[in-house]
Amino acid sequence: MEKASQEGTAAVEPQAPAAEAPAAEAAPEARGGRPARRVEVDLSHARERRLVAFLDNHPVAEQYRKLRTQVRAHAEATGDRCFLITSPGEGDGKTLTALNLAIAMAREIDQTVLLVDANLRQPAVAQTLGLSPEAGLGDYLEGKAEVPDCLLRTNVGKLVLFPGVGSRGDAAELLDSQRMRALVAELKGRYPDRTILFDAPGVEGVADPIVLSRWVDRVLVVVREGVTTADALERALSVLPHDKLLGTVLTASTEAAGG
Repeated sequence: MEKASQEGTAAVEPQAPAAEAPAAEAAPEARGGRPARRVEVDLSHARERRLVAFLDNHPVAEQYRKLRTQVRAHAEATGDRCFLITSPGEGDGKTLTALNLAIAMAREIDQTVLLVDANLRQPAVAQTLGLSPEAGLGDYLEGKAEVPDCLLRTNVGKLVLFPGVGSRGDAAELLDSQRMRALVAELKGRYPDRTILFDAPGVEGVADPIVLSRWVDRVLVVVREGVTTADALERALSVLPHDKLLGTVLTASTEAAGG
């Protein structure tokens, strides 16, 4: 899966059986009832940013829609709503996978999606969309901002972002904090009908995704054809909770590129 990086993604391998639609719903609100700030994503540059889920009649976009269907089917069968997207290492296409999956989901008429950039070391979700948020997850975890200061409601269907801003060396400690745990519980409890996706760093060399996996319902692992080694994937799977693994997603596969 990172012909996703050049084009798109998407074949899911289960680990075990286990114009845009109008945003009619109100945007998520936090304490005090303040709504998320509205932002405009420049859709004219979607393809050059490799956000193919915006495109109709595109073979890789169709693969993202298939991935969306698989995730939704699992959610409807189990009640799971909170998904972590990680990879064995960096450069495997996980952020593009998270973005394209979120976009594909948000374009459905009855689906609201919250995408959280949980990569406190090198956030890239808002940046890939061409946005410059003023506050993000790191600011919230440090007590410098509250939820409504961070949430961004986009013009992409019913997609809401909780972006990342800046780089933090104490990322693992922030993600392992009571404030983070409470945030995930609040988001899951406040919006039980909405899908929440967390874009996390790769597993190699950092504890961040392992910590985050404790708070979510399921984990998707992105691997890149020709880049991710079998050993790297095995190491990643060995440290993630086996009972939460939903599957692996292959980017840049010839199968995905061919539709």
